[in-house]
Amino acid sequence: MVMTLPDHDTDRPPADLLDLFHHIDAHTPPGYRTQLIDQEITVTPPPQGDHEEIISSVILAVAASAGGTRWTAAPNKGLITPRGRFIPDITLAPKGTFRGAPPWADPAGVELVCEVTSRRADTDRDVKRLGYAQAGIPLYLLIDRDNDHAVLYSQPDDTDYQAEHTVKFGGELTIPAPVDTTIDTTEFP
Repeated sequence: MVMTLPDHDTDRPPADLLDLFHHIDAHTPPGYRTQLIDQEITVTPPPQGDHEEIISSVILAVAASAGGTRWTAAPNKGLITPRGRFIPDITLAPKGTFRGAPPWADPAGVELVCEVTSRRADTDRDVKRLGYAQAGIPLYLLIDRDNDHAVLYSQPDDTDYQAEHTVKFGGELTIPAPVDTTIDTTEFP
């Protein structure tokens, strides 16, 4: 389900849109995700199994790395970005970052976000990439199932990420420090 309001002149959503978003979010059935993405409210059902298998592989790779125990790998943590309210498939931050945090948190301290493409893949490739960069999140990992590759975006500025590294499924993708792990994409569907 997608709801769109007309364009307006500011970078912030109008108060009535935020109020509507919070109302819908509060009444969304368990397992569904409500997001505000570039002035659109989206409600998506729980993901399919292949999507979850990829998320599990990424989380386990981080956990197996030398510094894995110092991270919180939060699936479905709501983040406030300049482009809306996003829920990444994985949000990686130092342990304790989200302790006491509200459902929709400032992304300060987040080191990496990961999205696995599904129904609205172009949103993950474009709008969310820009929103994460503009929020200053150092690393964005996009697992693009439609194009059979993983892309690591880095070096954000106030517009976009300035560097990207792409690996076709079947290869290994190195995530630099402070995450410092390698993701094996061999079994990504």
